[in-house]
Amino acid sequence: MKTPPRPDPAQRWITTFTWQDKIIARCFPRFFQRYAPDEIKEQWEAYLAQKQKRKR
Repeated sequence: MKTPPRPDPAQRWITTFTWQDKIIARCFPRFFQRYAPDEIKEQWEAYLAQKQKRKR
C-alpha cells in the first residue's frame, strides 16, 4: 500500500495564511520580499495569479 505524498510545506503555509498575513504582504511588500522564504514568495505569486484569473 502506497502512502500519500507529503504536502508541500510552502502550500501548507499559504493555506494557513491568515488575513493579517495577507495584509502584511500587500501593505509591506518590501518587508515581505526581504523576509519571506523563496518558496513562500513563489506560492504568494501563484495565489495572486489565481486571484487575477478569477477576476477575469
